Amino acid sequence: MNDLALVGKLERCLLHVWPSVETEMHGAWALRFAHGYSARANSASALSPDAMIDDALLLRTKAFFDRHKLSAQFRISPLAQSGSINVLRSAGYAFKDEAVTMTAQLSGVEAHPAVAIAPIADEAWLGGVAGLNEDVSKRQPDHLKSITSRMKPPTAFACVAHDGSTVGYAVCTIHDGWAELGSVIVAPEARGNGFGRALVTSLLHWAGTNGAANAFLQVDVENAVAIALYRSLGFADCYRYSTWQILPSTV
Repeated sequence: MNDLALVGKLERCLLHVWPSVETEMHGAWALRFAHGYSARANSASALSPDAMIDDALLLRTKAFFDRHKLSAQFRISPLAQSGSINVLRSAGYAFKDEAVTMTAQLSGVEAHPAVAIAPIADEAWLGGVAGLNEDVSKRQPDHLKSITSRMKPPTAFACVAHDGSTVGYAVCTIHDGWAELGSVIVAPEARGNGFGRALVTSLLHWAGTNGAANAFLQVDVENAVAIALYRSLGFADCYRYSTWQILPSTV
């Protein structure tokens, strides 16, 4: 059984820790646009329990994304009213992917000496994350910058070095006592050597020293390696959400 109060708190927190370029509210739903970089920042997401999808919301969401020349997307979390997925299917939406939100209390983690942390995302950090991303929608550093430049302090941008080269990146932002981890990525040739763990533990240590009591993250359910890492660091499943995208024939 999901704790809907906590789900709502974390979904609203995302508006601050992973900010969009433009956000429109329609009842309990936030319509978000950030140049197509990440589904979280480019979708309609429910912010309170029993959020209903009706014809007015479907029309407004499609118009919103049409205006930005993107396919309309919905993130369906436990906050969405029962039957929302059937409504989306009937309206021409198809399943895209599913993610799990994981949470942990902060205690006992230490920073790694190979990890450097900065308060802003410089061009090297932005280019590094974009360059390592396998998702074509996330390969434009300026699109990522449109999100990171809107993040409010305290925020930490981390990178980890090995043999004189940067091999991984991540970011952490704190809002209302919660630290959110994102953009954790390690170069393919450097994976399996503990660099992802070093990034995560260093950012959790930073968060704990900057006022956060808890942390959360969202990861694709197919990313078994990352999920295993997070569970080994004390993260537990909180809730899942699925992303639904309108089919090309209905755009």
